[in-house]
Amino acid sequence: MSPSLCPLFTLLPQFHNNTPPTPTDLAQSSTQFKAKSPVWWKTLIRNSIFSSTLISTLVGILSMLLFLLSFIYFSIQSFVFFSLCCFCFRFSFVLMAVYYCIVGTHRGTKILRIDVKREYLLPIR
Repeated sequence: MSPSLCPLFTLLPQFHNNTPPTPTDLAQSSTQFKAKSPVWWKTLIRNSIFSSTLISTLVGILSMLLFLLSFIYFSIQSFVFFSLCCFCFRFSFVLMAVYYCIVGTHRGTKILRIDVKREYLLPIR
């Protein structure tokens, strides 16, 4: 194995004369390459796949909690919620009616067209 193919090859302890390594050499090489244990949340944040999964999981959990809290709150105060929905519906209906009246008169069109008077020509016998 050439050093260009494996960069760790050059970092390994070199033993001359093809002699087996002594326990001291093995102990030095194991302490030399010992890495610090990574913090789990830093590893999750550094990895983009896990961080996006983690963020989407947290957003999903928070949205479910918010939904449950709002469901409990509005089930306790259902009358307030129902009246609020009715008010919003009425308000949006009034705004929609006013908007279509303004747009209809501005464009010269009529919202409701009723033809009451119709003339029919009947042949006289």
